[in-house]
Amino acid sequence: MENGNKRLAVLVGCNYPNTPHELNGCINNVLAMRDVLVKRYGFNHNHIELLTNAPGSLVMPTGANIKKALDQMLKKAEPGDVVFLQYSRHGTKIPSAKPGHPFRQDEAVVPCDFNLITELFGADASHKFNIHPHELDSSESLRTEEGILLSGCQANETSADMNPMMTGGKAYRAFSNAVQMVLKDHLGSLSNKEVMLLARKSLEAGDFAQHPCLYCSDENAYAPFLWQPQGSGL
Repeated sequence: MENGNKRLAVLVGCNYPNTPHELNGCINNVLAMRDVLVKRYGFNHNHIELLTNAPGSLVMPTGANIKKALDQMLKKAEPGDVVFLQYSRHGTKIPSAKPGHPFRQDEAVVPCDFNLITELFGADASHKFNIHPHELDSSESLRTEEGILLSGCQANETSADMNPMMTGGKAYRAFSNAVQMVLKDHLGSLSNKEVMLLARKSLEAGDFAQHPCLYCSDENAYAPFLWQPQGSGL
């Protein structure tokens, strides 16, 4: 399925156990996605870096380890490769440190050591990872780039956990579970936009208040999710 190009992934799941911020489904999310990547999208196990704070985990999702894993993945990547990051965890907003923006807030991801990461890819990073919003009702003109991001909710919302009674006794994050169910029910190639819209429809049917968003160029909105070739569904 790789056709000479590598498929690389970093999967980060952080449940924050025994803290006031504890989540339940993040680790199950990334384990389920790892299976999807290998079985459906042709990823090699050796090209998937898994970081979770499950008991006995080999690599904990600390701020330093996440940055190291991403840096190593990007150093391996070459033109034509597929690079995938899943980050199932808490996010937050902090006052911007950039001059001239006194009221701006920057988004940050929250590793298991609560060492906030405000910038995964610096100013010198490849343009392919500088991503912009592609929303159905967006009127803002944005520069076209190559990065693609599916987010579980809008910036002013929070992403929910699934009730384990709804998922065979296992806890999952609602959006990640919706994406995996969409892929299970549609074995043919789906565009990034189709995955997002179908996941949003699934969440609405389950009475979840969050609204998933797709951030990318118009061109990539219609590109196959994870560049699955036509007719390669299992």
